[in-house]
Amino acid sequence: PVPTPTPVPPEPPRPTYQYEPTGWYDDTNYGLTRFLGDITDVSGNPVNGVFVEAQCGSFRVISNPSGPVGWGRFNESETWPPGFYDITIDSKPVPCKWFLTVVATEDRETVTARLSETIEVEVTNDKSIIVANWRKNW
Repeated sequence: PVPTPTPVPPEPPRPTYQYEPTGWYDDTNYGLTRFLGDITDVSGNPVNGVFVEAQCGSFRVISNPSGPVGWGRFNESETWPPGFYDITIDSKPVPCKWFLTVVATEDRETVTARLSETIEVEVTNDKSIIVANWRKNW
C-alpha cells in the first residue's frame, strides 16, 4: 500500500501589528494621572527604545523610549528598568477615555507609524493609574 502523507499543519497567522497589548488594569488614584507598563518580546525579554502614545480628545503625549535609553537634554528615562515605559500626565486625576498606542517617532511629537492596535482605557477620579503591558511579535 502507498503510505498516506502526513498533512503539514498550517502556519499560525501572523499578528496584525508588531506590538500587541498583553493586559492592562487600573489602579487606585494616588494623586496622579499616569500610564506605565512593560514591553517585552515573545520570549519575555525586555524591549528598549519603544514609544507609547496616550491621547484624550485633542491632547496627546508620547512617552520617553522604554528602558534605560535616556532622552532629551536631561537624559530622562536613563535609570528606568529594561522594557519599562512611563507617562505621567498630571498631579491629579484627568478623567477621560484615553487611547494608548505603541508608535514610532523620531522627535516624540510626530508619529511616523502606529505599531499596535489602540487600546481604550478609562481614567476616573478613583482609578487614575493605568498599567498597560505590550509584547513585540517580531
